[in-house]
Amino acid sequence: MATHAAAYTCSDTPHQSQNFLRHTRKTVSVTPLTQLLRIEEEGAFVGLVNGSPAATAASYKAASAASATAATATATAAAAAAATAAAAALAVDYDDQGDQDSQLWADAADPTDRKRTVTPAPVLSLQTQRTVKNLVASVTRLKRRLDYIISELTQKSPNGLEPGMREVLRIAIYELVEKGMAPHALGEHVEIAKAVVRESAGGFANGVLRNAARMIEAGTLPDPQRDMASGTARDLVRKLAVVHSHPTWMVTRWMARFGPEAAADLMAYNNQLPIYGVRANLSKGVNASKLCEQLRAESVVCEPSQALSNEFVRVKAGMQALLGKGFVANGSCHIQDESAGLVVALLDPQPGDTVLDCCAAPGGKTMFAAARMRGKGFITAMDVSARRLNALRSSADAAGVGRMVTTVAADLRQYARDMPSDAPGFDKVLLDAPCSGTGVLAKRSDLRWRRRAEDIPMLSALQDELLDSAAVLVRPNGILMYSTCSIEQDEGPERIAAFLQRWEGQYVLENPHDAAESSPAGAGSAGSSPRQAAGHVDGGSEEREGDAEMEEASSKPVVAASWLMSAVTDAPRTERLRTASANGSSAAPGGASGSSGGSSSKAAEPSGSSSSSGNTSSSSSSSGAAARGTSRLVEIARGQVAGLEAAARGAKKATHSAGGVPLALITPEGFLTTLPHVHGMDGAFAARMRRIA
Repeated sequence: MATHAAAYTCSDTPHQSQNFLRHTRKTVSVTPLTQLLRIEEEGAFVGLVNGSPAATAASYKAASAASATAATATATAAAAAAATAAAAALAVDYDDQGDQDSQLWADAADPTDRKRTVTPAPVLSLQTQRTVKNLVASVTRLKRRLDYIISELTQKSPNGLEPGMREVLRIAIYELVEKGMAPHALGEHVEIAKAVVRESAGGFANGVLRNAARMIEAGTLPDPQRDMASGTARDLVRKLAVVHSHPTWMVTRWMARFGPEAAADLMAYNNQLPIYGVRANLSKGVNASKLCEQLRAESVVCEPSQALSNEFVRVKAGMQALLGKGFVANGSCHIQDESAGLVVALLDPQPGDTVLDCCAAPGGKTMFAAARMRGKGFITAMDVSARRLNALRSSADAAGVGRMVTTVAADLRQYARDMPSDAPGFDKVLLDAPCSGTGVLAKRSDLRWRRRAEDIPMLSALQDELLDSAAVLVRPNGILMYSTCSIEQDEGPERIAAFLQRWEGQYVLENPHDAAESSPAGAGSAGSSPRQAAGHVDGGSEEREGDAEMEEASSKPVVAASWLMSAVTDAPRTERLRTASANGSSAAPGGASGSSGGSSSKAAEPSGSSSSSGNTSSSSSSSGAAARGTSRLVEIARGQVAGLEAAARGAKKATHSAGGVPLALITPEGFLTTLPHVHGMDGAFAARMRRIA
């Protein structure tokens, strides 16, 4: 293969391939290549947010410069605003997933949509559309693993290949390795390489792919699982990052939090074809059970949600049929993940409430809140994008709730500053904050490649600003709900800890477990006791490639978040979450007692603080306690799932919060937390807080 690599020259002319694709539609195989080139050259992908990589890089560069300026004594308010504005440009709105899913399937229903394709796409059957979509998503997810194989075969970095050649090889290697494509079918990829790059490129592609086919047959194809070293912590992180095709910095964080096995499970889940959620439209007399019957009659593979069994359905296969038969168009259901529904259910909007949805577009949660309010009350849907609010307005009118929904195009921070001091405030405020989106990587195939470790602190700063702004808009005794689609501690428990520290004496964290104990019916939570989350997960330095982060993770113990350690040591509360399974019946592990006492009552330092969390008695014992604690986190989550399954079978009576959220999904400290690889839905975090002054 060295000969082929040496003979091949790279001129790196990305638009050459697009010129070919503008005029050629010889085979369906060209369609995935078109989309992959679009992802690479323009940053455009169904499910992609925040524009192109170039725009994101520019935003990040501007944010970094603004942050550096803000750190000096001469920093101005404008510089700080620029930094947080750039952070917003990097963010993922939690509710975007419903919007992206809807557009994805709308594109599938209308493949000639000129607005979302560089060139007119061929009219493909629903089955072929599904094949193309899955191929593009899978190649994008597995890009790092595929590039490892390509680099070993060609003895050169895939970045040294022209974009067209790079994508042809990725697709062909994926189909050979992952789909078991017959070697005789490689000729089609060779022909595409000739047309996309140049005639002489066909020989290079043919040599690489034929050699790969021979090595597969002989069992000698480069395999990162077999070939890469894992002797040190650094080696193991890099090996897992290549095997599971994730950025190194993400793997470092998740290994520190979950341990290597659970981190590998999470990454494996992110690489699977996602399960989609749909919400049944109860106002049309369609509940989840009835919707499932109708969908199954159209060969859609689905089941009612175990978390919100009356309203949500999980669709495992057949979304094309669901769209094609008009279930969404006729209003029978809406595409929305059940984790997003759980956030609204925890907010528990009631008929007559005044509700503010701070980052509302595209409107999935607004629409679900309106359905829960049964058309009575008022919802203000706010977003910085007037265009996206226009779409929300159309959805509200179509759903028959237009009169109760008011749209406001504004920046939440400015809106809060302009709010008159004597304004009554809202009964309930939902801040579905912009975030890194690490809980939705299975659905957003390319998002993992557009995130950097440096994004997290910028987003955390933005989340703090938005929380403070939302807090002033809540009436006394009203509810502030914070949620994200991130599974990072920095964007969840740590933000709540820092917020409660800043607003001490004005807000308390409501724990649905306490409300259920004080009220057998599970209704209301005015008497719930404040519980402040605390602690900090040490994710290490935020170097771009994760090297410095790996050094720190391997050289000092990882301190588990105190809310987690509290879950381990708070036996009565943990007992509520245990199931009859063997994993959930053991006592709290020994050695974790160093975290007891004060971990749930002392608020954490805000993100970026150098203060120690004080959860461990010594550096020698903290490593073992943290390891047991992180594994306990996954164990508790698995116990939650077992509890839901037992309730679904009727083997156990389920208890719920006032809004219908199974208490099995609420952590001992009172947070709604879903882990994709354990709960089988999008990752989410939510906390419900009450204003007491």
